Parts: sequence; C-alpha cells; structure tokens
Amino acid sequence: MRKLSIAVLIVGIAVAVALTGCGGGGGGGGTPTPPPTGNTIVTGTVVDNRNPARIVPGVVVKLGTLPETSTDVNGRFSFNLGAGVAVSSLFASPVDAVFKVSTRLLAADQYPQVSVYYLGTPYPQIAENGGASIPLPFEVYASSGLTKDLGMVTVQFNDPTVPPPPPF
Repeated sequence: MRKLSIAVLIVGIAVAVALTGCGGGGGGGGTPTPPPTGNTIVTGTVVDNRNPARIVPGVVVKLGTLPETSTDVNGRFSFNLGAGVAVSSLFASPVDAVFKVSTRLLAADQYPQVSVYYLGTPYPQIAENGGASIPLPFEVYASSGLTKDLGMVTVQFNDPTVPPPPPF
C-alpha cells in the first residue's frame, strides 16, 4: 500500500512538473490563429447642425496615410484598407491615430472652416493641418478585417440670408 502511495505521488509530481514547464495552457507548438480574411473598412457620415440635420456632400475626410476622400451625395465616406489590413498600420503610434475632417471645398459662406463636432466634442479646423484632427476611437484603431462605422460628424452651417446675432 505504501509503495502504491509513493508511486501515485511520483506520478502526480511528474504531471505537475510537466504542466508547469509548458505553462499549463496547452496549445504549445500549434499554429497561430490566422488573421481575419475580410476587408478592413472604416465608414462615417457627415451632417450639419441644422434642425433637422442635413447630410453634407463634399466634406473632405482623411484617415492616416491613406489618400483623402470626400463625402458622397448621402454624406457618407468610406475607406477600404483591403483584406486583413489593420487600421493601426496607418499610424506611427496610437497617439497619432486621428482622422481629419475639412469643409474647405464647400461654400465658405455656408460652411465656414470653424469647429467640427464629433461625439459632442468640438475640434477646430486648422487649414495648415488639413482640417480638424479628431482622435480615432480605440475600437476602430485596433480593428482589422472588419467594417467599423465612426458614426456622425457634425459641421457648422451658416445661413447667409440670416444676419448674425448681436455681439455680447
């Protein structure tokens, strides 16, 4: 009986040492999970601040190192990075991960280059920097092989037929 207990103890120690040596998680030596095979696409919509909001075609949008694009007749923009390309690959670091929005191609009397709003936060359009620099949400920055929608970006509309409010 004593020899059986010692044998069980030795086997138990051997199993514990083996599991400790390989990390206990198994899967050692296997092939890594392949990256997603779908295209990485980043989309969004630009509207103005009127009530009700109207879509705004012709707004310039830029994402990382990709060429800039303009919103279509439905106010939508889309960047197709290709199969399995990570959005993060467009930037040197997460701190640099911004998308830019500019109204520079629109009628200046209706869409002046003033602040652009994203998720309720104003971002000033700076012409020398290509427009308003808006931080990219992390879930978009970290995506690969998926379609991610940035949601709505709001630009300011100015009605040239209505006089501005008096100064305060």
